Amino acid sequence: MFAAKVFRPDAYQSAMQLLTAEVELAERLDHPNLVKTFGKMLVAGRWPAIVMEFMVCSLHEYLHKPKPWMHPINYAAQHRIACGVACGLAHMHDVLQMTHRDLKPLNVLLDQQVELVKISDFGLATRFGMETSAVG
Repeated sequence: MFAAKVFRPDAYQSAMQLLTAEVELAERLDHPNLVKTFGKMLVAGRWPAIVMEFMVCSLHEYLHKPKPWMHPINYAAQHRIACGVACGLAHMHDVLQMTHRDLKPLNVLLDQQVELVKISDFGLATRFGMETSAVG
């Protein structure tokens, strides 16, 4: 199953430039705790979008907008979330020499059982030593 991050069509040109840079960066990220990006596309021929793996919800949604199927996050789930985020960031820092720059609960994605934890949204990520965004 796939998900699409869709950009506003009124910002088409700048969105396409940002989208292209984010996709090129995200396609290099290969780690179990980083959302897999498959490419870019146009939705209905005019809305630029990034195609990525589907995750059920964000940590923000789980904490602040619970659904009936969501169970309380117990200690084991808290530990998995913390370890998943730490492992994903460690890979970005140690292996890729990058920093995320926008880590927040909206960018931490979970599966329904809170077994899989993945960091998403690499639009502000930078390589160490670079002063500007890898996307802009």
